[in-house]
Amino acid sequence: MNFINSIKRFVRDEDGISTVEYGLVLALVGVVVAAGLGTLGGNINSSIEALAQTVSGLF
Repeated sequence: MNFINSIKRFVRDEDGISTVEYGLVLALVGVVVAAGLGTLGGNINSSIEALAQTVSGLF
């Protein structure tokens, strides 16, 4: 119950950045992370495949 009360207090708090702005920032961070993973994912996959081929060649 304490967690729910904390969330309720946070939503009612009008000082500083509003909850809507927090949501927008969170969404923006999610988009940036997704774009970064999409861009780097192929490179990481290629590196892991190259390493796997090197290791399998040793045995």
